Amino acid sequence: MDFLSTAVGYISAAFTENKKVKEFRDDFASAFISWIRPIFLNEDPKLVEALETSPENDRIQGRLETRLEDLLKDNAFRKQLEEWMQKPGSDRLLGKNIFTAKNIEADSINIGDAKSGSGDLNKNILVIEDSKFRGDINVGDGHKR
Repeated sequence: MDFLSTAVGYISAAFTENKKVKEFRDDFASAFISWIRPIFLNEDPKLVEALETSPENDRIQGRLETRLEDLLKDNAFRKQLEEWMQKPGSDRLLGKNIFTAKNIEADSINIGDAKSGSGDLNKNILVIEDSKFRGDINVGDGHKR
């Protein structure tokens, strides 16, 4: 996937996540929105309004992609966006069911949704560090719990 497409997904996901910020106060999404929102407000306030109401809409993502094509010509903006997208925790905006098991002991672990299928770019990721499991490790959708 090229950087433009990834950036479109990332920014759309951030605006989607920002809806949840009102309930969960996610610091990372709030900080990212605080950085990106003024850039779009200055350039295209109607796009910001559209992203805040329907960030996953294909037509709105197309508008975002068109706007981003212009913005990415500015090397300073591109560098800042790349830095945001590489920060620890940023993968959360594009993913689902991402866990790190560090220094834990458990009988078994199941990661995934009860039903199969979703369009998440990063899904069902388990990073294991210095942990012990006595039973099964199930990573993926559709498995029985």
